[in-house]
Formats: sequence, C-alpha cells, structure tokens
Amino acid sequence: MSGFSLQCLIEAQKLEETLLHKVSPLLERLYCRVTDKGGQTKSSFPIDDGLLFHYHHKFADNVKHILLHNENDLNVSATASQNDDLLEGTLSISQEVIRSSIGPGRKSLTLLAFVYDLGVQCTLEVDLQETVGNISAHLNSSVVATNVTFDLTVGSNGGDPISLNLTVWTAGEKVLERTIVEHQRGRKDISLTTALELTLAGLHRIVIMGWNDVSFESLELNMTAQNPILGLEVDTIAPIIWEGSPVSVNISVHVHPLHPPPSDVFISVDSGDGLRTTAKADWVDQMTGEGQVEVLFTDHGIHTVDISVFNEISKVSTSVDIHILQEITDVQVEHYSGISLGPYDVHTYPLEYPVSFNCSVSEGTVQWVTWEVNNDTIANTTTCRWSYTFPFVGIFTIDATVTNMIFTEKGSTTVETLESVADVLLVNNGPLMLDQNVTLVLFVGRLGTDPSFRITFGDGQSTPISNLTKFDETAEYLKPGLLLPFDPAEQYSAILSHHYEVEGNYIAMAYGWNLVSSLSTLTEVTINLKPCEIPYLHISSGVSNLTMAPTFLRTHPVILHADVSVDCQGSGSTTYRWRLFKLDEVFPYPSIANEVQFAGDVETRLVECYIPKYTLEYGDYVVEITVTSLMRRDGFCSA
Repeated sequence: MSGFSLQCLIEAQKLEETLLHKVSPLLERLYCRVTDKGGQTKSSFPIDDGLLFHYHHKFADNVKHILLHNENDLNVSATASQNDDLLEGTLSISQEVIRSSIGPGRKSLTLLAFVYDLGVQCTLEVDLQETVGNISAHLNSSVVATNVTFDLTVGSNGGDPISLNLTVWTAGEKVLERTIVEHQRGRKDISLTTALELTLAGLHRIVIMGWNDVSFESLELNMTAQNPILGLEVDTIAPIIWEGSPVSVNISVHVHPLHPPPSDVFISVDSGDGLRTTAKADWVDQMTGEGQVEVLFTDHGIHTVDISVFNEISKVSTSVDIHILQEITDVQVEHYSGISLGPYDVHTYPLEYPVSFNCSVSEGTVQWVTWEVNNDTIANTTTCRWSYTFPFVGIFTIDATVTNMIFTEKGSTTVETLESVADVLLVNNGPLMLDQNVTLVLFVGRLGTDPSFRITFGDGQSTPISNLTKFDETAEYLKPGLLLPFDPAEQYSAILSHHYEVEGNYIAMAYGWNLVSSLSTLTEVTINLKPCEIPYLHISSGVSNLTMAPTFLRTHPVILHADVSVDCQGSGSTTYRWRLFKLDEVFPYPSIANEVQFAGDVETRLVECYIPKYTLEYGDYVVEITVTSLMRRDGFCSA
C-alpha cells in the first residue's frame, strides 16, 4: 500500500469516529409509537383506516427519516417540529399504502433516523385486521321438529381474523351456545354449516355474532320448533236414531303422543256434505291429548267424517262413520228383465235370462239387503239392486230383508219362470209344378213351456201345428242337397203338405210362442206352370257347323260361339261355363285328367270363347259348354 492511500484511510476513519461521536448523542433517545388517525394507541387496527407513526429524539441538523416494512421503503411523508432540544415528528400511513404494501396480520414497521450515512432505528409490531361485515344465515325451513337435527349455514363476507359463534334463546333464557370458528385468519369470506337440534317446542331466537379486535357484527333469526303429531284416534259413535231434525254429534279425538304433547295443532273436519272447517285445536287437553269435535248433520244416512290434525311439520288423518238411521218402513220389491217380453205377464220370465230385482222403502236408511229365494238365502248386498238366474222352471217367492244397525223390515214378490221357445226354421221342397203338393218342414230346437205353433201358407190358408217330435226319417222329406245348420234327427219337427191352386211365389210363415217368448220363421215357395227347359244348344266356330271336326291353325286365334235357347217361365239368370279337353291315346274321352286349364289371355264372354293364337298345342280337342238357367228362387235347369 502506498503512503498516500494509507494516509487517506486513516483520515476517513478519524472522520467517521468524529461523526459517530457527534451524532450518537443526538439520536440515542429515539422513541416511537403507532396510533390511529385520531391519535389513539390500540392493540389492533382496522386495515381500512390509516395509521400515524410517531417519533421524537434530540434535535440534530440534517436528520432524515425513512419508514420500512420488510426492508422496503413505504415512501410515506413525515412532518416534524422542534420542541426545545427535541425533534418530534409523525409519519402518516394511508389506507392505500397499508393495503398495497403491508396487508393484514401482525406486521413489523421500522423507522430509520440518520444523519449522512449514520443513524439509529426503532421497530414496532402492529396488528392490522379486516373488519367483519355482512353476517348471513340460511335455514331450509323456519319451522323444525324438536329433537331432530337440522342444518344452519352461517357466513360472513369479511373478517381477518374472525370469530363466529351462535346462541339460542328460548323464553329469555340461553339454551344453547356454540363456537363456529375462533380467531381464524387468512379468509375474508366464510360459509360454514353447523348441525343444530332443539329440544324444546316454541319460538326460538338464534343470535349469530362475528367479531375480531376491530369490529363486531350480529344477526338474529326467529324459528319455531314443534313437537310432531304421531297418532290420532277417534272414538266410535253409537248409531243415532233420526227423528226428523238436525243432529249435533260430538266426536272424541285423541292426539298422540302425550309426552311431549304436539304443539301448534290445527284440526280439519270434513263432514262429507262438502263442508270443511279448519281451526286451531286449542281445545285439545295438553295433559291427556283429548278433545271433542262438534259436527252438525241435517239429514239421515251414513256420513263419513274425515278428521285431520296437523302442524307445520306433521299431519295425521283418520275417518269415522256416523250412522244417523231412520226407521225402515214399507219395503217394496220390483222385478224386471233386460229383454222385451211383449204383452205377456210381467211376473213371468224366460228361464234362460237373469231377472233383476230392486227394493225400495218409503222411509229409512238402507245398509244391507238379504235376498232369499223360497226361504233360501242366496245373496247379501249393500244396495237395493240384485240380479239372479233361476235354476229351473217354477214359481218363486223372493224376499228382500232390508236392515241397518237399528231397524229391520222385509218385502216380498213372486215370479214365475218358463222355458222359452227357441231355434225355429221352416223349409220346403220346391220349386214344384202346379199339379204337385209342397212339403213344408218346421224345425224347433227347444219347444219351451206350454208352446203353441201355427203356419200360414201365404195363400190365405193357415193351420195350427201340433205333435212336434224327433224322428230319424225327417231328412227324407227335404229337398235333395239342402244344407241345414243342424242334424234334422236331433230337432223337433212337424211335416206338413199343402197344395197351391195358382202358380207363383208364396211366403209361408210359421210361428211359435208361449208366455215368455215369440218367434217366427218363413220360407218362399215357388210353384211353376211348367218345368224349365233348354230345348236348343249348339256350338259353332264360324267355319263349321260341327257336323265334322273343324281344323284350326296355331297361327290364328280360335273363336267359338254357342247358340242356346232357354224356355223357363221362372228363370232368373243364365250362366255359361266353357271347358276344353285334349284327346290322346291315354285319354281318348273328355275327363278331368285331360282338361286344359285356360291361360290368362283366354276370354269367355257368355256365349263366346276366344282363344289367342299359339295358345293350344297341336292335337285334337273337345270343346264343352254348360248352360245353367237359374230360376228366381230355389230351382234351376242345366244342359
């Protein structure tokens, strides 16, 4: 080291020692404190208010002050004044500086006082807190059941640190206190759910408090706890005799449980006539759970009363039948059938159908009806209607015993059942010639009880029919080929013969009836003056009169024509059927085996048959036409 450098170092060290010796006494009495803007010293400060940092020390020239947080200059201005030999000053820390550079929590602030490059410092710790605000609470319902857990959600939109607790007050007494959070830091917004349970019924006041050292907020909620209704019983009411004037009935009810008794109970009564009343059940004895409901009835009958007791958390319902009964008098029993019987005795019915009965009373309340047939109980009903199919023919006495819980009365009627006539059919063997007798056959499936039968022939003559019986020879009197829906031998039948004097068509009608049924059947009889004939029928081909077999070319169509005459007074229509047969050594004569089936192009128009070219193969063929003349009804002739 050179002599010059060493000399400089020695001089600088002497200067520093001199300055320190001079400055230290001036700053050795540095004193600091922090207050709010009003000058009040506190243990904690709101973060949203400004702070004042106070200091004083002995006066010295050229003294500078810097306020630091975490070794960072907060750049706050200072105001100072000299008081004798002291220098007093204040640094104002704004809300913006606190929020942007310091933040909430316990923070250290350091004041540095120095002259030139030499100085002293003081450090203070301050507690900055977010204020508590907007306490909130949420319940799913303002009414809860006692001894049942429910959730309460509590929240706050501010507060760091924050403490939350709640208290429950009932009738001026604190029944519950709970801490939700205690001195929690680091969260400005909070939402927590806590489970509560209230054991006493009534109105409760819930107070929720949130606080820290710089603020306090509270919120109150009112909620109701009710003891639930668990059961309801109604006393049975004995039957009451109706005497023609309105009846007031007291119905005893029992509400459960007794311990603890249900609270805030309402009752709803529906008397069944469209009237419903609802009122608070103050009349229910809290010790016994019993009370009475008064219901007014203006008519006799069986009245169903619906009773419900409820509060805001529970409901129980039941019903009771009130029997207000009138004496039963003058029971009448009527009977009728669903079928039309015509002008016959209304007390007589066909055995095959049910008979309906209806009872009525002049006065009285009907609850049950017992139906008896010839003193045998057949059915019990709750209405005055009944239907019954009798098992056999006979005369029956039907008793209807009408009862209620107090009175009984009986009514009777008599009916007779008969078997009805069923399944009648009349046929004939026509058409016939004028000189022939017509045979008519009447079939009856069931004769019925005491039946009568008669036939009118359509020509002004009629006769009663008797002695219907079953016999095997009936089929011999029928027209050949007649199809019937039954076996003739299994039906009752009567065979009649009749001669018509004039040709024509006649309607023959047969009747069968008894007291409970009436049936009729008809058949049309055709009488011809002469038989139906086809005297002339000839097939021609246009090139031959068929005295010899014509010859055709395959390259030309075959056209056939039938010349026919029909002599039939009763003819209704005539039909034509063309057939073609190919002859060979195996089948030299027409038969089903060698019949040619016409293709779709072959056309038959009544008396003409058109066969397109190339339809037939080479060979010999026989052409046949069948002409059928249908008479206007049952007869026909054919050639």
